[in-house]
Amino acid sequence: MNAKDHDGIFKTAFKEPKRAASLLKLAAKKNKSLARFLQVVDLKTMRAERTETNRHGLKGSADLTFTLKIKNSNNKAKLFVGLVLEHKSYPDNEVVSQLEHYFYELFRLSRPDCPMVAVIVYNGEIKWNPLKTRLYAKYPEYFHDIGYPFKIEMINVGNEVGNIDFNRLDPYVSLALVAMKYVFNAEKYKPLMDKAVAYFTNPKNKIDDSFDAFGVRGYGSIIKINKFIFAISPCTLLSKKFCYT
Repeated sequence: MNAKDHDGIFKTAFKEPKRAASLLKLAAKKNKSLARFLQVVDLKTMRAERTETNRHGLKGSADLTFTLKIKNSNNKAKLFVGLVLEHKSYPDNEVVSQLEHYFYELFRLSRPDCPMVAVIVYNGEIKWNPLKTRLYAKYPEYFHDIGYPFKIEMINVGNEVGNIDFNRLDPYVSLALVAMKYVFNAEKYKPLMDKAVAYFTNPKNKIDDSFDAFGVRGYGSIIKINKFIFAISPCTLLSKKFCYT
């Protein structure tokens, strides 16, 4: 398993605004700062936006980008906010620089009056919080209160996503959250992934044929589901007895 595997899962599961909104609402139950953000925006107005950047020949891409409206903004002055969800499965000290680039490329240049909220979604094994690092920390204290031109929130999937209720969550979201939350806990991973797969493949759930996190399109068969599970299972990190075959 590598970072690209989980990036693929993340992007596929949460590219739809409703599914991204469900992740935010789930994490906001424990994350007070994120909850304050959700109090002022209308999640029903979320719309997917372009993620690609290309400036001076330097190409890049945010994981997921959306816009949504501020609550109670009147028809004459509709207020929008940009939202970037950036997934990390390992500590990355360059993440804020990445987000700064996305802010200018995706919002500031084309929508100068639109603020941006960046949400780092982290599911790594190592404890990490890039928000504790001060900007210009090497400079005298006078410069320490300089902030970023956008808001940053962080979701720690392991700590802030509680028990996964398969009956209330979208099948894509359930499968992705099990993969992300329990990848470093082999004993819990296998039985919960069994439940997630059973839920995902239940005929009552209308699953389209586009769950292509690893470039393998169509997860209508158990064989392809098992390939997906094997690719993200913790067997390469932990005991082989937990592997799927």
